[in-house]
Amino acid sequence: MKMLILLLLLVFWSLRIQAETVNTIGTGTSTQKQPFGMYYGYERCATLYTTTTGYITSLGWYVGTGNPVTCPIRIYIKQTTSSTLSSSTWAVMKNGATLVYNGTLSFQTVGWQTIDIADYTHTGTKIIVLCESNYGGIGASTYPVFRYSNSTGAQEWWQGDDSTSVNTTLGTISANRPNIQITYNSISNPAPPSGFLATAVNSEQINLNWIKNSANDSVMVAYNSTNAFGTPSGMLHVGNTITGGGTIIYKGLGLSFSHSSGLSPSNTYYYRAWSVHASPPLYSAETSAAATTPCSITTYFPHLSDFDSAVFPPLCWSVAGLHWAFSSSASGYGIGGGAVVADFFNVASGNFD
Repeated sequence: MKMLILLLLLVFWSLRIQAETVNTIGTGTSTQKQPFGMYYGYERCATLYTTTTGYITSLGWYVGTGNPVTCPIRIYIKQTTSSTLSSSTWAVMKNGATLVYNGTLSFQTVGWQTIDIADYTHTGTKIIVLCESNYGGIGASTYPVFRYSNSTGAQEWWQGDDSTSVNTTLGTISANRPNIQITYNSISNPAPPSGFLATAVNSEQINLNWIKNSANDSVMVAYNSTNAFGTPSGMLHVGNTITGGGTIIYKGLGLSFSHSSGLSPSNTYYYRAWSVHASPPLYSAETSAAATTPCSITTYFPHLSDFDSAVFPPLCWSVAGLHWAFSSSASGYGIGGGAVVADFFNVASGNFD
């Protein structure tokens, strides 16, 4: 009997473990600035790939020549049945796509660079990966380049120094398809939400967005101040705590939620989302997101700080010059436990912040 229970447990956990698969597409060694062009202020790239059905968790591109320049990047994914791309505007191409990454990146090291994206449920055989670079101005004087392979009609690009016109002009079709690595898991039943993103709006609000699965199941979201979450089971409601970690903050059929209760400046908050099917509830595999709230904006002056804490610089402060340091032996009027000081005796003449 004990052996039977052990075998059943092993089967149960083997079903729950999702085997991660990496699909590498392209072996070419020639290089180009796409998919993350930065020569112009605003560049876009859409690329068609044939890939296995699955739950996409990350995307990687091969950096042919690295460069430390940083650039705001957005990545989208959408499914398609087309075998080639046709010339269109970026606005049309992006229609119906799911945002899976929004942040600032640099590509410094030669080789595969993997980007952890908001997990995307792919149920077809073809996807279009859309990459948006927003360096700004007239672009970067130096920039990274990426390896590509030949595939007729599989790439389309847009470029310009005007953020409006680059979205409304027709793209250029190319056969230079960037090499890519697509990491995915098998899709659970029910399928989890896609494109689960957390964006800090201000020091006390984080906006959450997602796409529901094809069954239109409701979505449940939990948060925690540490990256520790349990596995949901039974009937759960907003305000409940999941055994193992996580507090339910949303459950419903919507596509977004603004989390603005109990958040503090300069803190990282972690989130999990599940699709919830039928009753009694059947929960999907989890998908994750995280965001860090910025510091509060100072709106009154003079702004006072006693610098009594030995943590230096204090929370939401940064050192602009090289000469400021914490001292526990100096304090104004001999009151308090610390001060911030600058050793002017050993500072060269001139100005610093």
